[in-house]
Amino acid sequence: DEQGVAQSVAEALQEQGQAAALVRMGEYTEVLAPGQYRADLTTPATVHELLDLIRQQQGPVAGLIHLLPLRNGYGLDPIEHSDTYDCTQTEVKSLFNLTKEASKDLKEAAQHGGACVLAATAMGGAFGSVSADDGPAFFPGHGGVAGLVKTVAREWPTIRAKVIDTDVLASASDVATKVLREMRTGDVEVEVGYQGSRRLVLQPTLSPLDREKAPALIIDSAWVILVNGGA
Repeated sequence: DEQGVAQSVAEALQEQGQAAALVRMGEYTEVLAPGQYRADLTTPATVHELLDLIRQQQGPVAGLIHLLPLRNGYGLDPIEHSDTYDCTQTEVKSLFNLTKEASKDLKEAAQHGGACVLAATAMGGAFGSVSADDGPAFFPGHGGVAGLVKTVAREWPTIRAKVIDTDVLASASDVATKVLREMRTGDVEVEVGYQGSRRLVLQPTLSPLDREKAPALIIDSAWVILVNGGA
């Protein structure tokens, strides 16, 4: 993330005796130092090359902690940001490539002690669900990161999957502490947010439909409706 979060997380894991591979975004795949790498995470071929390199240097991967969405700092205004699409592609696609390439390792680790896929976002601590007109702006593309982690949680139930949404004003050390805390927490929550010291969890609630009300939209046989799906 180049904000200090990943560095703090990696150092804390190493202090506990864990092998941590810290990866920076870059054009070429290379070893920068023991336990530090650079690679282009947006293409499957280079991610395959990176994971092979990490396996050779340190062994199979038992966990992914995706902190790349924090790399632009906090308070990004998406309206003025000209590379919005590129940001979304990079942050979501890189996580997709990493989870796909590491899937065999993760599933194997899950059978022998546990595995995890964690990601951090900066949508205010409540995943953008609370309106705050006077608060700092956040990048809504982070919602794609949360959606992918929730998909992992459903498709790979033996692997702990969690996305941690942070307050846009949180410090790097504070975010690192909370990511590590959630990594160790044994609950089943997939979406956890922090606003200051408050830990928030999104819970869906039933909202009955009022079938007696007049419809807001009248559709007749002259309409042509185009419906597109996701990928």
